[in-house]
Amino acid sequence: MRRTLLTFAMGLAASAIATGAASAGTYQVTACADAPALVNNSWQSFNSDPTQLEIPPAHCGINEITGAKSETSGLAAADVLELSTQTPQGAVAGWTFSAPSGDTISAISMNRDLFENSEGWLPQIVDNTGTPLPEETCLYNGSRCELSGAANHTGLDATSLTIEVLCEPTPPFGACGNGSSLHGARVELDGAIVTITDNEPPQITSTSGSLFTGGVVRGTITGTIDGSDSSGVQYAGVYVDGAQVAQQALACDFTQPAPCPASSSNQFSLDTTTLANGPHQIQAAVVDAAGNQTLGSPVQITVENSAPVVSTTPTTPVTPPTTPPPPAPIIPGKPAKARPQLRILGVTRTRHVLHVRGAAAKTLVGHVTIVVRYTLRGRSHSVKKTVRVANGKWAAVLRLPSGAWTSRVTVLYRGATLWLAQTVTRYVHHRAGAIAKESAGGPRRGLPRLEAIKGQL
Repeated sequence: MRRTLLTFAMGLAASAIATGAASAGTYQVTACADAPALVNNSWQSFNSDPTQLEIPPAHCGINEITGAKSETSGLAAADVLELSTQTPQGAVAGWTFSAPSGDTISAISMNRDLFENSEGWLPQIVDNTGTPLPEETCLYNGSRCELSGAANHTGLDATSLTIEVLCEPTPPFGACGNGSSLHGARVELDGAIVTITDNEPPQITSTSGSLFTGGVVRGTITGTIDGSDSSGVQYAGVYVDGAQVAQQALACDFTQPAPCPASSSNQFSLDTTTLANGPHQIQAAVVDAAGNQTLGSPVQITVENSAPVVSTTPTTPVTPPTTPPPPAPIIPGKPAKARPQLRILGVTRTRHVLHVRGAAAKTLVGHVTIVVRYTLRGRSHSVKKTVRVANGKWAAVLRLPSGAWTSRVTVLYRGATLWLAQTVTRYVHHRAGAIAKESAGGPRRGLPRLEAIKGQL
């Protein structure tokens, strides 16, 4: 449980008090090569016939294995090699991503490999109804089939996605043949970014304490906000007279399908001497992982703090402290100096993926926008992505085309009264080129080489 002391600036402008909830936000869950730490915390393996099918250990970060090979990379499933028996019809193994209850999967960006080298096998990617995604089925037509590389699917409305290898032979066959030196069928998911649409707003399950009781108050009052959500509670906050004055962030991990804690309990305190005597309205707020916010019903308080007692005892005059000059005004169209409130800490790449991470002052809430300028075939281009600031940190994953030269990376933050920006100029080439061929039984590829943009950021 956390405690925050709310302070208020002079001349705080009050706006109309909002009630209810805003919904239908989105958030992204990364896995394997697309996750900052090359981990998988979201795709779950399954295997209906372990004697005939195998789920190798997750090889996140190992270069994609393509072609007729026995090795696997990423999250994989395949037939067991060198068996004297055949795999029966209906046997299936693979990996499944499931959205939190009440949420849906609306898009996926991934790097996958679907491989088949024998009659009857069906490597594919399907939704929760068993319907394959467009062009995500590898059919055997007398010779091997392979679908490999990056793929993007938008406009989805699924509660789960599955990459699987299935034995589904056509009559008169009733089984699938396993491979000897190379797999009869194989699926691999080397990296994935799944977009979740959250249509359900979070709930304020309870409020308590003098902060939310109402009536006449003086001095410091306290209160607790309890919230819950299927995707997790990311923030809790307090509004006074329609303006947010405090926010507490919870620890969230966006490699998890439900990134934030399912329930929260946050304690706040308010020094009412910072408010003018008279009526004010207090509201509790909770925000889920997708940015959906729910505001509680306004609570009316009346502040009555007595005027300070004037002492009649002579005292030694004290020289008043020098009043610091007021802060420089924010000039529209001109961002303030970013450091130390907003910083780019690192820019690295893995193949054609650019990873940008940074830090922000915990007083900055909401989102930052990452803008990447690059040159391709002599022409200048840009790509941008907006990500959420969570507990003073942010990270973005951006895909760039082969042959691109990254030239400038900028992070922008724009709040209600503050606009910050920082730009770093570094050059890195996102090279194209085929993956080197390996013979069956050859050495496994090692961890990918990360080329960092070095220097003071």
